[in-house]
Amino acid sequence: RLSGLQPDTDVPIVFGDPEPGEKEHEDLLSAEEGTAATRHDRIFMARDTSMAPGNDVIAQVARLEHLIKTHDVDGLVAVFQQLVPTYQPSTFLLSRQPLSRRGSHE
Repeated sequence: RLSGLQPDTDVPIVFGDPEPGEKEHEDLLSAEEGTAATRHDRIFMARDTSMAPGNDVIAQVARLEHLIKTHDVDGLVAVFQQLVPTYQPSTFLLSRQPLSRRGSHE
C-alpha cells in the first residue's frame, strides 16, 4: 500500500525503457576487487581488502584538498589514479589542454 492508495488503481505503475546510456543495474564491486562465494548461489561477499592506515587516508585527503584549492586538475587525476588503480578519466579530461599550458586561471 502507498499511503492508503492502491497501486494500479489510484496510482499508475508504468515500466519504461531505459534512456540511452542509462544503466539497468549497478555493479557494487569491480571484477578486480573480487568476491568470495557464500552458501547462497546468488550472494557473494567482497574479498577482504587491505585498508590504508588512518593517517595515510588523512594525508591523502589533505593532498586532494590542496589540489582542489590550486585548481590542479592534472594533479587530481594523478592522485585518483594512484588511489583507485581502475580509475579512468573521462574523455573530456583526456582531451582538454592541461591547466599548466593555459597561461591563466579560468
